[in-house]
Amino acid sequence: MSALDKVEGVVGMLSSAAEFDDLLPAQIVDLSNMSHIEAYAYSVSPDGCWILSDEIDQLNERIGLKIEGYQDLIRGRIVALSDQGAQIAFQAERKLLHNEKRTEVRRAVWMTAKITCIDLEDEIQCQIVDASRSGCRIEADRVSELPNDIFLSIAGVKTCVSGTIVWRNGQQAGVRLNWPFENGLKAGVKGQTHPRQPDETTEKRPKKKRLSAFGG
Repeated sequence: MSALDKVEGVVGMLSSAAEFDDLLPAQIVDLSNMSHIEAYAYSVSPDGCWILSDEIDQLNERIGLKIEGYQDLIRGRIVALSDQGAQIAFQAERKLLHNEKRTEVRRAVWMTAKITCIDLEDEIQCQIVDASRSGCRIEADRVSELPNDIFLSIAGVKTCVSGTIVWRNGQQAGVRLNWPFENGLKAGVKGQTHPRQPDETTEKRPKKKRLSAFGG
């Protein structure tokens, strides 16, 4: 995308946003590769919301939303796309069955992160090298010094993720991730009861089936 296309996309997005009075700044975390984009959320309800961004096409299906006014991430899934927008269905968290964990697909990623924990005075930099829905594999120089319970701060992501080391092998370790998802929406957040649908005259793009590194 050229610089001019980028500018025109932002201008178009803000023009579309002008008709809404319930916009909330948000960060969207793609759970398949831990990348993130900046967006606006609107029409927030207990069931879902719409998001607006000129980088919607970069997202896979399974996401986490960090909406202004919420302490933690909200688990969601993209269920429909419109021009520079996406409809998100919020999803309740459930524990994976043992046989589901064994068949999870692991996908290669390469993300820089920092490890912190109560027992260490300084941060340890690591690389996340693969991920599944329930965890990831990290590489670091001081794996042997780490306690079982750690916190991962992923570059650019505003939310810190807690994890538990379940195996170690040299400079690598397997970490079970505990994404800090909200347990339902808090009352009193500005938003409509039902998500507002985009203009029917707007051409919609067909939803592509996507695979997430964290499953689904």
